[in-house]
Amino acid sequence: MADAVNPEYSANIHLLKLDPQATTYKSTLAESSMRESRFAALNQNHYLLFSYRRTPTGPTDPVLRLVLAHIVPNAFQRLQVQSQQVLDFPNSTFDAGSYTSQITAIDDYFLVGSESNAFYNPGIFKVKQDGTIRRVSPQTGVTAFYKWQGKVYAQTFDDKLLVSTDNSETWTTYANTPSLLRSSGFRLIGDSLVGFIRPFNQLYSLRWNGGTGRVRELKNDGLGEAAITDIQQLGDTVYVGTTSGLFKRLKTVFFESKPQ
Repeated sequence: MADAVNPEYSANIHLLKLDPQATTYKSTLAESSMRESRFAALNQNHYLLFSYRRTPTGPTDPVLRLVLAHIVPNAFQRLQVQSQQVLDFPNSTFDAGSYTSQITAIDDYFLVGSESNAFYNPGIFKVKQDGTIRRVSPQTGVTAFYKWQGKVYAQTFDDKLLVSTDNSETWTTYANTPSLLRSSGFRLIGDSLVGFIRPFNQLYSLRWNGGTGRVRELKNDGLGEAAITDIQQLGDTVYVGTTSGLFKRLKTVFFESKPQ
């Protein structure tokens, strides 16, 4: 992990020392231009969670595990790993096709989406900073987790929306959401929720009322045929990262609607 301000400073996690059976950090589904797949996340308190794949030593030995590490600057402002631990998914078994679909930091905890055709007890797992891990939903196929206006949302590939009002402990499920959401990434720009569809450079604002979403497409002129990779706000400017470079627009005009 590198410091964004001082990239020459980094903190190393030696995975093979934690687990000699570890093989690769890549434990997500194959990369797709249609959606985001995140194998790691960093929360607001500098806790890092990532998944990895390993070679099991027997039928009950897991193929997938998680590592939770606390990474902080020392007195010289260099990053150091203060603590680290390996986590197992509780009451779950895996096969070679098992994978994590999403890992997202929500405030001071994490949400992990996991699945496989032969994965016993897959679904959504909540991981706390103390290493506590619990399955909070059997839902699979999660394409995005995000928090907006005090509620946590999980979008799925089969057009379901899961909503939690108690910090991801319990969920209400809504069906038949707009199909464009399954291919979208979501970011907060100010107080507004913005969606982007990676391969089609589409931008839109999104508002939820229960399980009903209101979508308003935003101007995307100037992006050309580039695929959007991320959106972030810095000061009064919104930056859009794409496969063709970095674009920017003042926030005051970013939310202008695309002409019909």
